[in-house]
Amino acid sequence: MRAEWNDNGATANNVSAIVRKESEPPPRHCDILQSREWFAVMSLELWHQKVAAHLALFVQGGGQECSERTLYDWSSGKHEPPSRILVGLLRSSDGNRVLAWVMRDCEQTWWQAHQRAERIYNALQAELRG
Repeated sequence: MRAEWNDNGATANNVSAIVRKESEPPPRHCDILQSREWFAVMSLELWHQKVAAHLALFVQGGGQECSERTLYDWSSGKHEPPSRILVGLLRSSDGNRVLAWVMRDCEQTWWQAHQRAERIYNALQAELRG
C-alpha cells in the first residue's frame, strides 16, 4: 500500500507511517538481496553469532582499518560496506564460504564445474587421508 505525500496536517506520527516501495529488479537479476541487506544476511548466515567480531577478524586481519561501530553498521544492514571489504572477505580464510554464499543460486556452467572439481578434490583428499 502506497500512501501519497500531503503536507497538509503532516505530523511526526503520520509522516513516519508513509511507506515507500522500492522498485523491483528484473526477474533472476542476481539473486543477491536488494540494497545493503545482502551483507547483513550473509554475515549472519555465515557466522551466526558475534558477527561484528568475525568481521573485525577478517577485515582488520586483512590490513583494512575500520571502527567497531562501522562493523556493527555493516553487520546490521544500516550501511553497505565498500566492495574492498567483500574482496578482503573473499581473500580471507573464510573466502570459500563467502564465495559459496554469494554464488549460492548461480546456474552458470563454469560455477557448476568449479563446484564439481571441488567435490572431486575433497573426495580425493579424504581417500588419501583414510
